[in-house]
This record gives sequence, structure tokens and C-alpha cells, in this order.
Amino acid sequence: MNLLNKIKNILNKCKYEYIFLFVALPWGLIQVFLMPPFQVPDEPVHFYRAWGISNIQLACDNNNQISIPNNIIELENIFDVQKIARGLFSPSIIENNLNGTVSAQSQKIYSSACPYNPEGYIPQALGISFSRLLHFSPLEIFYAGRLFNLIFTLLLIFFAIKITPIGKTIFIMLSLLPMSIHQFASYSNDALTIGGLFLFTAIILYFSKQKQLSNNNLILISIGSLLLTQIKPGYFVFLILLLFLKPSQFKKIKSYISFLLLIVSLNLLLLFILNILNNPDFILKPPGITVNYYEQIIYIIFHPIQYAYILIKDVFLNSLYIKQLIGILGPLIILQFPNIFYIIVLIASSVFIIVKNEEDSFTLTKKQRLVILLAFIIQVTLISTILYITYTSPKSNIINGLQGRYFIAPVLLLIFSAYGLFNIKSKILLKIFTLIFSFGLFFYSVYTIYTYYYEKEHLIIKPTGNEVIFNPLTDLNTQFNNLTVINEITLNSKKDSNIIIKIPANATGISWKSTAKNISWIPPKLGFVRVYYNTNNQKEEFSNKIADWIPLENNNEFFINLFLLKKQINNKIYSIMIIPTNSEENFKMLDFKIYY
Repeated sequence: MNLLNKIKNILNKCKYEYIFLFVALPWGLIQVFLMPPFQVPDEPVHFYRAWGISNIQLACDNNNQISIPNNIIELENIFDVQKIARGLFSPSIIENNLNGTVSAQSQKIYSSACPYNPEGYIPQALGISFSRLLHFSPLEIFYAGRLFNLIFTLLLIFFAIKITPIGKTIFIMLSLLPMSIHQFASYSNDALTIGGLFLFTAIILYFSKQKQLSNNNLILISIGSLLLTQIKPGYFVFLILLLFLKPSQFKKIKSYISFLLLIVSLNLLLLFILNILNNPDFILKPPGITVNYYEQIIYIIFHPIQYAYILIKDVFLNSLYIKQLIGILGPLIILQFPNIFYIIVLIASSVFIIVKNEEDSFTLTKKQRLVILLAFIIQVTLISTILYITYTSPKSNIINGLQGRYFIAPVLLLIFSAYGLFNIKSKILLKIFTLIFSFGLFFYSVYTIYTYYYEKEHLIIKPTGNEVIFNPLTDLNTQFNNLTVINEITLNSKKDSNIIIKIPANATGISWKSTAKNISWIPPKLGFVRVYYNTNNQKEEFSNKIADWIPLENNNEFFINLFLLKKQINNKIYSIMIIPTNSEENFKMLDFKIYY
């Protein structure tokens, strides 16, 4: 009993912001150095943007180019995303590049992150500048920038948890998702964006419960809105939270309305100025892939029902974004967790929504819940629409460029709209559950990254011919009972020929090349590669699995990561059927390789 009382006393005294740091700091520090360089989505372009800012190049040139030292650019080639995704990684690559100095020669290189606000790269730039003063090697400089980004972001979230009067566990839950830590421990400006929006939300919640707002309070709210909601374009919808402030907190209702209009106007003006500075042609040519964005805008205006259907189908009802929000690590699709992991996280997360913290100082009103739910819907719609206009082909029925991680901060709003509705309260048990949930995510994420990148070195490439089997348009038994061994395959797309590749037990990947110029190896949008595997006493079963395929070398070479695919289905892969589509010509498949 004495031991239980001591544990209870410790938990009573332990504050949630310190619980967060207790988990997030070691996890983030490990991931800064555990995740190979440039293996976070878009990390190379964010790295170059931060490097430019460290040289006081706050805006890129007219071609979105930044001056970068030659051996810093070479660092990206050493840790090539495509090669590492194929399993071509060894810790020795890191060891061999820890020495050296930054090259005196430089060249200009394009960065798609140029249109972003420099504020989102201040921590990374400080890390780069500090490590350059100490004459660190290029690789050490890279890690220093990651480290500074992590520390600054954790501090923002620490203070958000500290000052928020309600829902401290909600901030912790979202901040400790594998995808959140993945961003915090990288060069991505998504890290500071999430931290800034969390802190702004906490500031508004804190001041919304005050009886009166002083001039100092209003100045703090104003500065917070300008600094914390403009880190990355498209998140100014969080300003709707200003409606949490009540007219009764002001001397006059006129002062209340004037304050709201002033804050919104200042933020829109700042947004316009930042866009002009970072991209002078943004009105005529906004950032994005070369699409006709005027045509997209007209399509949305004159086809609102069709566009609403696209939003509902491709965004709000798309389970892929839930997975990405929780965590698909590496560059976009490389490192997925088993499906059961995502289910467990969702179930565990529901506890934080249902169970209210006894330390909460007030409960959200129905009006506040409605406001915050509306803000979530508008924010998700705005992010999706921006990408539909700037990154998606005209009149497309899908939205390109959208990633689940963009919704981490908006989901905070969604959860708060339902938080505490059931009025179930807890204190000690909730803290225990928070610790179990947090450390569970911590250990499993680190374990997954380690086993994928470090436990198994599959650097030996063994080109083979006898694992490639081709028997088009025959039943499965015939395909595997009458094996035809060939090294090069000529396909006639009119016959809808498929390719069956038998998988050796110890294979970790396969790749092949194609002579076709216009070919897609999987149907739009994600498609599938058919996977056969043995279960239930060797009974053969079939599954439409989305394989981890990667187009390489101008899209005429392809790779499937079998090591990860085996872990996803938790079973031995028997064979894979590859289905070529959208080719208007006969073509050859050649140079098959099995990776061990």
C-alpha cells in the first residue's frame, strides 16, 4: 500500500506538460539521428530553404533557386531517397560522411519550399548557422538543423499544454503520434506549424475564460495570431477561434467587433505581404505544378455539387489520410505500420476524447463546440481546395498532393468539438493511460524504424532469371505447375498480359525495367499489386494489397519493397502478380533483380 500511495502521490504532482517532455524529448532525439537523412517527406527542399535563410536569403530568386555549397548538394545524392527506399542503406554510409568541411564552391538549386514563410525555418537555420560556426561537417550540420527544429517545436507544445485550461491530454495525444514526431525531428516546416497552431489554440482557450481582457492580453493575442497562424500558408482559418472571446470581456461591444476585424485584417495583410516577398508572381503564378488554376477555380464555382462530392469522397471519407495522420514514415509510402496498429491507436485515442481530465477548469459550451467544428470543416476544405487548384489537373475527380500530416493541427479542432461530451472524469487513471499510450507509440515507432533501416542490411544485389515466371491469361494452378523461366519478357498490351513473379523466401525486394514510355504499373489513384500468400495449413489465398512500389529512373524502372510488404500482411509472400496498364505499345520488361 505504501508503494501504491507513493506512485499515486508522484502522479498527482506530475504535470502533463512534463509528461509530454518526458516522452517526446528522448523519442525525438532518437529519431533525429535514427532516421537516415532526407527520409522525411520533402526534407531535401526544406533543408535547402533553411540553408538559404541561414545565409540571410529570406526569399529565393525568381526561379525559386537557392545558392547551396557543392558538397551539401552531394549529401542528398549520398542519401538518395530512391536508393534508400530500395533498401540500399547501411550505417557505414553515415560513418563515412561524418568528416569534412563545407565546400567553398556553390551552385544554385531549385527548392519547391521557396514560397513558404521564412518563419517556419528559423530553428533549422539557427541550427545550421551555429554548427557552421563550430566548423561541423556537412552531415553534422544536417543533424544540427533537425535537432534545433525538434527543440523549438517541443517548447511550443510544452507551453501549449501548460497554459491550456482544458484538454491537455488531447494536445499530448496528437503531438505524440508517430507522424508528429516524424515531422518534429526533421527539417519540415510542418513541425513549427503544428506547434504554433497548438500554442495559438491554447492561448485562445486560456483567455476565453477570463472575465475581462486587458490591453496587454489583447496585444498578446494579436502577436500570437500574427506569429503562430502564418508559419505555413492556408492555416489562417484558426482565427475563427477568436470567436471564443466574448463581448462581455471588452469594455464595449464596439471594441469587441473592432478588435476582431483588426486582427483578421492584419493577418490577411501579413499573408499578402509574405506571399509577395516569397513569390512576387504568386497572383499570376501561384506555387504548384504547372496546371491551369483559373480553370480549376471556375470549375469549382460552376460545379459546387461535383466538387463537394470530390471533397467528401477523396478527403473526408478517405481512410488513407487517417493512416498518414497517425504515421506512414519515411518518404510518403515507405514505412507503414500493420493495419492493427492504426486500429489500436484509434481506439486508444477515443479514450482521450471520452474521458475528461478532472483538472479541466471549464467545459466548452454548445456554441463553442459548433464554432470549433465549423473551423475544422472550413480548414480541411481550404487546405484541400488550395491543393486542388494549384497541384491537380483541371476537372480531376481526385486531389493531388494532399497528405494526412496536413490535418494534424485541424484534427485538434475536431476532437475538441466532441471533448468531454460524456462527462466521464479521471485524474490518476488518465495519467497512467497517457503514459502507457505515449511510451507504447514511442517504443513501437523506434523499433519499426530500426528494424527497417538497420536490422537487415540488404545491400547485395543478385540479378537472377529463374525467379521470373511468365504465363499470361492462365489459371493460377497452371501458372505455378508449369513454370517457364525467361530473362526478358515482351508484352503485348492488347492481350492484357500479366506477370507473375515467384518470391524466394528470403527476398527483400524486386525491381525491373521497361522499354515502354507511356505505362502505368498500377491503376489510378493507388491501384494494387496482387499478392498471393499461404495461410490456414498451406491453403492458398488471395489479397488485393497496395504494395510499396516506387518508380525509378524517369519512371521506367520500378521497385517493390517485399521486406515491408511481408510485415504488413504478417505472412510469407508466395508470389506477386504485376498488372501493366495504359500502354499503347508492345514493350519489353527486362533486367529483373531480386534483392536479399
